[in-house]
Amino acid sequence: SDGTGNITQTSGTITAANLLVTAVGDATLNQATNNVATLAADLNPGSFAYTDVDGLSIGTVTTTSGITTGNGGDGGDVTINAPNGTIVVDQSIDTSPGSGGGIIMTGGVTPNATMTAGGGTITLNGDSGSTADQVISFDLTSSGSINLSPPRDIIVGAILTTTATIL
Repeated sequence: SDGTGNITQTSGTITAANLLVTAVGDATLNQATNNVATLAADLNPGSFAYTDVDGLSIGTVTTTSGITTGNGGDGGDVTINAPNGTIVVDQSIDTSPGSGGGIIMTGGVTPNATMTAGGGTITLNGDSGSTADQVISFDLTSSGSINLSPPRDIIVGAILTTTATIL
């Protein structure tokens, strides 16, 4: 979708191999039956929320890579829910500019790209029944707290930067 103003999914199901969301304003796509394999978003500025029935990848769709929420103003929040699958972050998530945003990862989340929390908080909620370790190989930067709650171990092979707390 591409629009000016807020985008809100009030009913129905989005099913696609690739989904690109671009907008000036917030985008909320939280129907529990949505099913997308690869997701990318560029909000100028705005917050972004998406729920998927199973796992998905934050990747590249056409020429947009990852999720950005701060072009033209302070970044907004990013919330991705995949309660029955793993969220694989293959391209960056960035909520800069701004400050106060944190990074929260719970359940099955595989961070394969950088995440920068500026004005908005990045919240990634994967399957709580996942049995995989959370391996962090790319830098996480936050002006707020970094909260990691994987189902197993956390293995850090990157730089975690925050002006607050790492939990």
